[in-house]
Amino acid sequence: MPHKQFPCKYLYWQKIEDHENIKNDVLPKIYNLNNNNTFENPFELCRFSSTSFSSKHNNFLTGEQIDKIIWTPIDNMIREINEIYDFKINTKRSILKEYWFNIYNKGDFQEFHEHMEDDIYINDKIYHSTFSGIYIINDESCKNKICFMDQLNLNVPYNSPKKTYSFQFENSDYKEGSVLIFPSSLYHYVKPVENNNRITIAFNVYSTY
Repeated sequence: MPHKQFPCKYLYWQKIEDHENIKNDVLPKIYNLNNNNTFENPFELCRFSSTSFSSKHNNFLTGEQIDKIIWTPIDNMIREINEIYDFKINTKRSILKEYWFNIYNKGDFQEFHEHMEDDIYINDKIYHSTFSGIYIINDESCKNKICFMDQLNLNVPYNSPKKTYSFQFENSDYKEGSVLIFPSSLYHYVKPVENNNRITIAFNVYSTY
């Protein structure tokens, strides 16, 4: 029978094949930046040991590492969606707007939030906030929980009008070395972590259409 599938907020994740080499190279750089700078936490409702979100020192990844952590997973997600679903991702050009590290110790958490930001213009082209991601570069316990949820009060089709959809990584293959790719508009939060020295790299990608 005929049908039409509308776009949805698609969450994709994969393991980074070269994770151990990336970790061994990047973690010392993160520790060095953290030890030699004072980073302020701009988020009032969350608690980090440290975050470089507002820093000008976020240049600790090489171009090859950015390809492996960001561009290859985004390409894989786009290919997967465009092969399976009616709706297609038709981005023309994408740029990495920013990336930063977050360091959590036991009990730290991140509030319910999303990554949508204002459009930007480059060479008279408009770029929209499109993809966001989180790379778990260090997490010894693999028990820490990141949760995703559609916007509050947004009705889910064919469900109770009061139902919201959420997904929590518990019994899945989410672990250290995984990168998560999701639309910048998808809300998420991190529950209080269960161990010290959980480190993630987050990023935002803008695209033209």
